[in-house]
Amino acid sequence: MVAARQTARPAKRVRVIVTCTHRKSRPVPTSLRLRGVTSVRTPTRLRTWMTRLAETSVSPAPALDLYAGEHWDVARRLARTRPTGTPVELWVCSAGYGLIPAAAPIVPYAATFAAGNPDSVPDGTVGARAWWDALSEWAGPIGGTRTLSDLVGSDSKSRVLLVLSATYLNACREDISRAIARIADTKQLSIISAGTKDDGELKNFLLPCDARMQTAVGGTRQALNVRAAEYLLAASIVDHDEMSEALGKLLADQPAIARYERLPASDAEVRAFIHARLRINPGATHSRLLREFRDKNRACEQVRFAGLFVAETGVYP
Repeated sequence: MVAARQTARPAKRVRVIVTCTHRKSRPVPTSLRLRGVTSVRTPTRLRTWMTRLAETSVSPAPALDLYAGEHWDVARRLARTRPTGTPVELWVCSAGYGLIPAAAPIVPYAATFAAGNPDSVPDGTVGARAWWDALSEWAGPIGGTRTLSDLVGSDSKSRVLLVLSATYLNACREDISRAIARIADTKQLSIISAGTKDDGELKNFLLPCDARMQTAVGGTRQALNVRAAEYLLAASIVDHDEMSEALGKLLADQPAIARYERLPASDAEVRAFIHARLRINPGATHSRLLREFRDKNRACEQVRFAGLFVAETGVYP
């Protein structure tokens, strides 16, 4: 950890927006899985989805308690962080609910912007962006702020830290562009998103972060962004320039990323592997089987493998 220090520009609060998680602490009903909402048109699909969320008999729980997994364990710690006395306000970028505060009451659901999952928002980047913008027009579970643009523009004295996977940041990209247009000081907004490329517009906002940082902050790559945020806030670093400097120095001290030349595999090959291994070890988890698959020098992204595991077994990770 780096030594704690005072921020050069004291903030009223730090608003941290993190990616939601596919894992939930409670079972997800079949009716609240996006795969079951099959309308072709986004507005119709979204109306059906919102109706299901609103009319379900399932009892809600705070998002802070409902999400689960390593990524969320770290996010939950962020909500308790007080860098130099500055309160941290945690928000969630959710493919099911849109932008929500971590205390919002929500029900277990399955929807994601990540590709290759049975509950993915359809139609790629175009579909994801249309879905996010449409979600922002819904009041959500508690009403209030529903866009990143409004969150940034509503309080110029608060720092806003987007801690989003490249996929989720891409889904929110037009909203982020509108947020950038509203800020008076570029140092108000910072973005941690390993894998996101600087396309010019994000140059002043992206903090240094890539897979090399995993060596320093630990955990899996799926939790890399939120662990980088924890690294900074635990050291009471909330100023944009100081954040950029700290992460840049950390990256410079890390070894190069290991490269694996694994062979690509079709969906059929992955499912055949899962089927064969489960016949030998019926209790094997999807994460264990993915490690075995990769040990055989075969390539498959974690989200895609999890989706194929569900398709093959009907068991949700």
